[in-house]
Amino acid sequence: MIGNKHHLASALIYATTLALGVGLVALVRFDDKQNQRITQDSYLAESRAEFHEVAEKVEDVFKQVYQCLRTVARLPGVRELDPDAKNALQFHGGDGLERNTLQAIQEIYNNLGVNVAVSELYIVPADLDPDAPGSNTQAAREPLATFDHLILGRQGGAGTGEEDEPVEVEEIEIYEYRLMKKQLAWMKKQFPHEVDINALNYPMMGGPLVVTCDNSQYDPSAPDDKDRSGLILSIPYYGPDGELRGCVSAVILTHTLKTLLPSGSYAISSTEYDYCVTPHQDGQWQASYEYASAAREDPDLLVSLSHRLDVQNMGGAWSLWLGRPDSDFWDRSDVRATAKSRNLAYGFVTFILLTAIFGTWLAHRGRQAIIRVNRGLEQSIIAVKESESRYQLAVRGSQDGLWDWDLLSDQVIYAPQWKWMLGLEEAEVSDRPDEWISRIDHRDIEAFKHEFDKHMRGEDTVFEVELRMVHKAGHTVWMLCRGAVVRDEQGRAIRVAGSMADITEIKDAQGKLRKAAEHDRLTDLPNRELFKKHLEQAIHRAEFDTEFKFAVLFFDFDRFKVINDSLGHSVGDALLIDIASQFRRGLRKRDVAARFGGDEFVVLLRDLRDYDEAHQTADRLLTTFAKPHDLMGHSVTSTASVGLVNNAQGYTNAEDMIRDADAAMYQAKEAGKARVVVFDQVMHERALSRLKLEGDLRIALEGEQFRLVYQPIVELNTGEVSGFEALLRWDHPVHGTISPDEFIPIAEDTGLILSIGKWVLRTSARQLADWNHRLGLGCRLTVNVNISKRQLLTSSILDDALGCMREYQLQPGDLKLEVTESTIADDRSDVVPLLRLLRGHGFPIVMDDFGTGVSSLSSLHEFPIDVLKIDQSFIRVLDHDRSLLAVVASIALLAENLGILTVAEGIESKDIVGALQSIECTWGQGYHFARPMSPADAEAYLLGTCKKKRSA
Repeated sequence: MIGNKHHLASALIYATTLALGVGLVALVRFDDKQNQRITQDSYLAESRAEFHEVAEKVEDVFKQVYQCLRTVARLPGVRELDPDAKNALQFHGGDGLERNTLQAIQEIYNNLGVNVAVSELYIVPADLDPDAPGSNTQAAREPLATFDHLILGRQGGAGTGEEDEPVEVEEIEIYEYRLMKKQLAWMKKQFPHEVDINALNYPMMGGPLVVTCDNSQYDPSAPDDKDRSGLILSIPYYGPDGELRGCVSAVILTHTLKTLLPSGSYAISSTEYDYCVTPHQDGQWQASYEYASAAREDPDLLVSLSHRLDVQNMGGAWSLWLGRPDSDFWDRSDVRATAKSRNLAYGFVTFILLTAIFGTWLAHRGRQAIIRVNRGLEQSIIAVKESESRYQLAVRGSQDGLWDWDLLSDQVIYAPQWKWMLGLEEAEVSDRPDEWISRIDHRDIEAFKHEFDKHMRGEDTVFEVELRMVHKAGHTVWMLCRGAVVRDEQGRAIRVAGSMADITEIKDAQGKLRKAAEHDRLTDLPNRELFKKHLEQAIHRAEFDTEFKFAVLFFDFDRFKVINDSLGHSVGDALLIDIASQFRRGLRKRDVAARFGGDEFVVLLRDLRDYDEAHQTADRLLTTFAKPHDLMGHSVTSTASVGLVNNAQGYTNAEDMIRDADAAMYQAKEAGKARVVVFDQVMHERALSRLKLEGDLRIALEGEQFRLVYQPIVELNTGEVSGFEALLRWDHPVHGTISPDEFIPIAEDTGLILSIGKWVLRTSARQLADWNHRLGLGCRLTVNVNISKRQLLTSSILDDALGCMREYQLQPGDLKLEVTESTIADDRSDVVPLLRLLRGHGFPIVMDDFGTGVSSLSSLHEFPIDVLKIDQSFIRVLDHDRSLLAVVASIALLAENLGILTVAEGIESKDIVGALQSIECTWGQGYHFARPMSPADAEAYLLGTCKKKRSA
């Protein structure tokens, strides 16, 4: 027994020694990381200091070059060069540069050659054309000349008075000329006048290129060849008249940049051109596109720095990059010294560890081993107590109430938080399960037991249930209960433990969101979606209960818009709230009243004795609503038109029943308002016919039965056609041509108008693009496209219109979007913001059928429109009744003052044209000019009109 205790003590001692060794290794590793971090920080600081010094040096070189180029561009001799001369650098007969200009240029060039090592300096004329006939690299008329050959290599020096000799210009690659030409064209477009760039304060970076000046057969392996690649920097120069004459350019070779950069880890790159000056893999420097991707900041490198070169806001985004391989860091002497120290430390720790183990084997025997074991046990006890203390602290800090149910003793331990959530004191709760069960709301007892039993049977891995519990104060709180069972070796449940969380606020928030989604915000009545759910439940019940009768009443209140416009929206809202209150008072609890929007209310009457009861209820409600409403000091009367439909016809769909009630309501309006109309067999047959037409409409959309005709819009004073209105036609295979007045409302209700409208928009745009492209009329035509209210209530109309513009290369003003007056002025469907958005993208807005809707002349300025189309009901009667001419004149005058053009619809005679001309109406449209025509006939009409105009 004693031997066993000794072995146990030795094992504990060895474990302690090993832990000590691991701790020492961790300490050495921590110290090594600290030293490495310090060394890296020093390395990065040195690299950054060197990098910023080199960046300043490179920026200074670029600035010197630009300063010299700016000086050359301002020299009088350069500014007065004749851009039409065959060679601006010839020195014959007075053409060329003045002597003092040449001297100044030579000094500048010498300065660049000595201080910056610039190889060439060019003056490039603005009429540079390398592809012109006779242009070759050996001719004296070469449009590009280098100053080093011009000044240093010529026989007679400038300013000596000797006869100027022709200059032989050495070969320069033709693709350089083309690049220079592109650069000049860009300069000429961006900065045609000297004032445009504020007296040459904005130099430009030329495009990157590999320059092989005077060495077209460049061979880097040849001993006599130099690397002539590099960068071209340019600045424009202007004549005394401020016109661009050309540019002054300088070439910096890569071997010059090499002298600026202290190592091959540097590169100068352009993010704009994806171009880089960097050493090749074999160490040779060159400028190319191939290695541009190398000059990027690399997060995997210890040193990867980038700095945008600030050279007086130059056009090219040139950057200096430093990227050193990590091997540079690891090869440093201080890093190697740190690694050596680390290895020595590891060896020392190993030695100490082995020594400690050996010493422990010799020293710790007998009683000392037992003492160490006891100490270890004491430490373990302390750790357990600390763990228990942390657990208690976590329990107190948690918002959940913990519970532990011992199933064998049938006792439950309730945490203090569990009791506090129910308003209970510590002593008020015993350890019995009834303390919990008795406080569960009676509505949730069964759900609790069901879920608990399922978990006990093993059907659910976790016990989880939401339930209501009674607070000590008497109110109900929502709780989320979770738990898990513990089983013995035989699989018997012996214990269940879990938590309980208060979710009352979450449930309240969910209820508010659900109510907001299903109720009208103004009246707090159910909205259309919730009403449909109630109606669908009633239809479903009627399928199984033949005695169940119900009906739907569709209310639309008359004169509501007049009240809104005259007394204001606040009074209108008060009226709607009062109507909702009267519905609540006048209906039974089992009935449902809902608001669909605007002044439309719908009522579901359930459990009717007979269908006459529904009519009696509707009459009673009409009598109630006919009484004046006292609203904010105003006495307001608003009767209602009611459509009634019951389930006697065996409805299976809620939408169908609502639709028929709506149809009956419109019949009530047409019959004189303030009455009830029951949906009857005639309306049913009409609805069936409408349904059949709806089916045909879907087939028509797929079977290409639609076509567009075009009616011209004519300028009344000149007779010139300014554009067309695209009109939709349906060629039905059985019924022939169907009027848009018949099928457009159906398309609106079913949503088919969205697909039809998109087709009309694309077809009109394609036809307009074809006419403008082929006919060559000298002016751009426009086409008016009718847009429905349903299209405006969707967000795709702007994307569709812009897509047509891009696809057919039209301008936004080429397509004019026509919207009826009733759609624009209908405050129940606010389309004005979308019209403003369309207008902001350049699409002119046309108000169609003005005079038939509900707007007035005084409100015309409120709408975002560009063109006003006066309805034909005002125009057609002008040839025999001039009494309306004053009305039309007032409309035209007001529109003119608002900057709105006018179009008179329905012109059918020459007399009407004369009357409209007398009041200065802008455009006209009608049968007097032409009926709606096919595209071919419209094109012929357009060409005939143009021919008459030219002959006149």
